[in-house]
Amino acid sequence: MGTRVALCILVVGVALGAAACGGDDDEGGGGGSAAGGGTPEGPVAVSSWGGSWTEAEQEHIGTPFTEETGIEVEYKVTGESPTSPALLQAQSGNVQLDVINSENAELLRSEDLLATWPQEIQDLLAEGAREGSYKDDLIAFGSTANVIVCNPKMMKKCPTTAEEFWDVEGFPGRRAIMDQAEAAMAFALQADGVPMEEVYPLDIDRAIAKLEEIKPDIRVWPGSGDEQQQVLINEEVGAAIMWNGRAWGVKQENIEDLELYWEGSQVSYGSGLVVMKDAPHQEAAFEYIKWILENPEAQAAWSSALTYMTPTNQLNDLVDPEVAEGLPSAHEEDVIVEDDVWLVENNEAIQSAWQEFLAG
Repeated sequence: MGTRVALCILVVGVALGAAACGGDDDEGGGGGSAAGGGTPEGPVAVSSWGGSWTEAEQEHIGTPFTEETGIEVEYKVTGESPTSPALLQAQSGNVQLDVINSENAELLRSEDLLATWPQEIQDLLAEGAREGSYKDDLIAFGSTANVIVCNPKMMKKCPTTAEEFWDVEGFPGRRAIMDQAEAAMAFALQADGVPMEEVYPLDIDRAIAKLEEIKPDIRVWPGSGDEQQQVLINEEVGAAIMWNGRAWGVKQENIEDLELYWEGSQVSYGSGLVVMKDAPHQEAAFEYIKWILENPEAQAAWSSALTYMTPTNQLNDLVDPEVAEGLPSAHEEDVIVEDDVWLVENNEAIQSAWQEFLAG
């Protein structure tokens, strides 16, 4: 999510010493490939987000991959940050995960924990992926935007921008802002008059001051994607700042009239699939990545389920027009691209200010 660098990184921090974000205690597997150059040894352990994300990942990628290759896939859901257990395992010298749905690959890259794509994968990316959707250790799988959403049944007037979201008198109604520091701060700065192109680097103090203004009117600060959806479905709130894919799911399955507004939303192209340098089943993990790139239809099916972007340059042609309109790539003029490197470098200050704000 994309944009989810803040979700559990405060606990991990620079020292990576706490276990609050947790990781599976399953015993790690053996070597990366089968003896004699046969089918790479699995299973591939994939750290994933859970919920509808992982369900779609299993259906459209994991299951057909196993059917075609014979390599098993095990999805590991460890709370609100797939990256956190990978960092903790690396710190302990006991890496058990192979592939990470990383919310910000820079967190792992800065610790020199990522494997570089072999030439075969690099060739597939050069041939079949969108420009900007990959690096030599990352494919941007699941790029997510933070958007403003509104249920017109619950709101007399729907706020369509950050400034209107903060205008609780002009746009009355119960609100939610997800528990994600950088997204909340980015919208707060825009509500305070900062132009989109000047949001980064974040002015943390100014953002917190603006958040203090709206804090009494925020009913809930949901953390996980499921929580973001439930506060809308249960009509606990009428407007929210949340992940676009989770909003899409609510619109498709629960609230047909739910409205999504993209102006000033933020997206990260530094999130996606990576393979750990010390992955116990690295060759099998590379086969998993290779299979994804060789199957653009599977990428499109996953994107159709969640309206999160996948790297294939055929994506817009393979999904329905309605789905294409729900992707962040359809709203590039309205979207702020997050500065992932800056977020990692300033994570401690961001999280400290955010936790103090929530606790105050």
